[in-house]
Amino acid sequence: MDVLDEDLNVRIVRVARRIATSSGARLHIAHASSILGESVLACPIRGVSRERLWELRRGIRLERLALLRALADAEAPDLDVTLSVVRGRPGPTVRFVAEQVGADLVVMGPLSPPPLRGVVLTGMAEVLIGSTGYSVLLVGERGDVFA
Repeated sequence: MDVLDEDLNVRIVRVARRIATSSGARLHIAHASSILGESVLACPIRGVSRERLWELRRGIRLERLALLRALADAEAPDLDVTLSVVRGRPGPTVRFVAEQVGADLVVMGPLSPPPLRGVVLTGMAEVLIGSTGYSVLLVGERGDVFA
């Protein structure tokens, strides 16, 4: 979930909620989280301790969980929603969470900055569709839906 792109996140959750509600499915909202430059920070020469990195990761996780909870409460108050903040890059994280929860359908938005969104969005969907047993529904910036 790109914290800066609130409107898109709302549209994605609304689409997912409608599908879950109409089909009696469970809704699981997941977010991939990572610290930019974490490998550099973890370098012993930089002097950032493991404990400090753990605190940073924990703080980010709690912040993102709170944002996901607020989004779920506002956009899917009628559903029992499961939330996950998983450490890692979006692509592998989407696949990991989908496999763990036994997803039949993944509803997702762009994973890249605006100039590259169309290319990366389509590529990510192809990777997910080609390697798993679930379908992918893409929600674009304007609310367009691509199956």
